[in-house]
Amino acid sequence: MRLLVSSPGEGKYPIPLFHPPALALYFPVRRQSLSLECHCDPKNQHALAPALDSQQTPTALDFKAQLEAEGHTAVQPSEFFLGEDSSSSLLIILRNEDIAEHICKIPDLLKLKMTPGVLFAGIDEPDDVLNLTHQELFTRAGFVMFDRAVLEPLSICNMKKISKNLEELSRMGKWKWMLHYRDSRRLKENARLSEEANQKKLFVYWCQDAGILEVLPYHECDQMTRDQPDYLECLLRLQVQHISSRFPVFITGKKV
Repeated sequence: MRLLVSSPGEGKYPIPLFHPPALALYFPVRRQSLSLECHCDPKNQHALAPALDSQQTPTALDFKAQLEAEGHTAVQPSEFFLGEDSSSSLLIILRNEDIAEHICKIPDLLKLKMTPGVLFAGIDEPDDVLNLTHQELFTRAGFVMFDRAVLEPLSICNMKKISKNLEELSRMGKWKWMLHYRDSRRLKENARLSEEANQKKLFVYWCQDAGILEVLPYHECDQMTRDQPDYLECLLRLQVQHISSRFPVFITGKKV
C-alpha cells in the first residue's frame, strides 16, 4: 500500500506517494502553495522524501514525522497508475475540515476513484489513521442526477430502464437517483397533460417507495426566482453530504 501527499495550487501539482503501507495525505495550504521536492536515496530508488510547505504547518509536520517513523518511502504517482499491479493499494488522507472546499481539487480525482485499489480517509488528528479512528470516504456506489433538459423528455420506458440499471448496480452498494423538489413538482403538474406523463409521476412514486429515488428537500435551488436548479453545485454539495458514495453522476445535455 502507498501513501499520497498532495498540495493544492493552480492547475495540477506533484503528488508524491509513500511506499509501503497504505496511508495518504492531502493537506491544502491556504495562503501559500505547497512546494514539494523529492530527494532520492541512492540506496533505494523508491526512497523519496517530500519537503513540505514553507509554512511548516504543525499538522503536516506531525503526520510526516509519524510516517517517517513507520518507515514509509515515496514513489511517483505515475508508478501507481501505470504499474497495473492489482495487489497495489493507495489510501488518500484528507483533513475532514477540508473535504467540503477542497475535495474536487484533488488531481485526477475521477481516475483515482475509478481505480479499485484507491481508498480515501478523513482525519481530524495526525494519528487518526494509525489508530484506526479515521472516517472512511467514498467507499462504494454513488448517486445520479439528471438536469431538466434530460429529465422531462424521458419516456416511461427509459425511466424503467434507468431504475433497472440502478437496481443492478446496487448489488455492489446502494445507488440512488436524486431528484430536485422543483423537478418533482413539475412532473406532478405535467401529469395532468397526458396519460404517459401521469405514468411517469406514478413511476416516481414507485421508485421512492422502492428506495431507488430520493426527492431532495426544498432548498435555494427550488426558489422561483431561479430559472432552474444549479445542478452542478448541488451535486458537489451532495457528494459532501453523502461522503460514503464513491461516484456522483450528473447527466446533462449541456457542456459543463
